[in-house]
Amino acid sequence: MNPVPMTEGSKDVDECGDAECRKHIAQTQRWTQRIPIDLGLCPWAGKSMRLDRLRIIVCNGTSSINVGAFLCDEAQQLCEATTPEWSTTLVVCPHVAEWQDEFDSFDRYVQTFKAEQKYILKSDESNPNESNMLEQLTFVAFHPNFTRWHDLPKDIGFGSVVHSHRGMCGFEKSVKPSLANIIETDGCNFGKRKVKVQFENDGKEQFVPTDWLISDEDGNPLPKGEPLPDNAMHRAPHPTIHLIRNADLASLCARDVSRVKRKNAQLLSRLGWDGIQEKRQGECCADSVAC
Repeated sequence: MNPVPMTEGSKDVDECGDAECRKHIAQTQRWTQRIPIDLGLCPWAGKSMRLDRLRIIVCNGTSSINVGAFLCDEAQQLCEATTPEWSTTLVVCPHVAEWQDEFDSFDRYVQTFKAEQKYILKSDESNPNESNMLEQLTFVAFHPNFTRWHDLPKDIGFGSVVHSHRGMCGFEKSVKPSLANIIETDGCNFGKRKVKVQFENDGKEQFVPTDWLISDEDGNPLPKGEPLPDNAMHRAPHPTIHLIRNADLASLCARDVSRVKRKNAQLLSRLGWDGIQEKRQGECCADSVAC
């Protein structure tokens, strides 16, 4: 289960001995260039690419356990003191059968990976630093059927009382949801992907993703609204996990991050599903030629 490195040039792709592996890497590279970078959705990915610090590697593991071990190995490399800033890795996972069409199980795995690994490592005295290492990284999911962001359910809106997670440091959410009031549903910075809530226990206000709204005031699970076009920017050709160094995230200017999020929300809303599909047509054509 050795990692296969890839930089911007074609030489590294050619050095991958397995034809299927080369195909997965090439497809992911084309998608990364055409959607997140060319559309300007993630300018920091473009920066990593220009610096030749964006790695795309294929995990040949066929189970979540295999993938977990692979991720820990890659995380260790990213957290070494000699690793240059803006080094980042896309781990492509095309061989776990249950993840191929099922987004929810894959998304759940990525979102809970660090917490579960920390629990496992508590009883493993041979790896005292591995838990701290994982805290230095953020893990982001990409999937062909990525459908995390939805519009609000029909009966939920301004003034509704819900149970919502709250944002914590490192772009992560709280473990348990809290009672909150929805006080804004059309924030120009985030489109429909986020709503502004005020938490009842401390009065603090936050913009939170709609998928963080778990249940209504009485604890009844909230149904999902219509999928938003925003999901399209996470629809990679294969289940993929992006490892990002928190030190690099912390170096970002909050104003720049807000500007990019606002721009993304406006662009994706304007393009809609059909417009985004048109942008992907060239990528699909390239894949058919390569195959």
